[in-house]
Amino acid sequence: MDGKFCTVEDLKQQAITIKLYDNSVWANLGDGRFIDRQTKKIRPVSLLYRSTRTVVGAGNCVIAKRKKKREGLLFLPRPYKLKRS
Repeated sequence: MDGKFCTVEDLKQQAITIKLYDNSVWANLGDGRFIDRQTKKIRPVSLLYRSTRTVVGAGNCVIAKRKKKREGLLFLPRPYKLKRS
């Protein structure tokens, strides 16, 4: 992955959902906060950013990923559509 960094602001503006390293999925509320789909907890994006593994944007496409916890969150050069199971 050699894309540009995905920032907190990018998450606020472009993310529909994010998946964290604990496998929880959070949905964007559109105001800088995300809600956990299972527990209904609401957290600001700034608290979730460092744990974000995958970012899904419009059209159900994965637009950014973090390979390892200590690496940067990078936009994918070629976003791909999520498969439905």
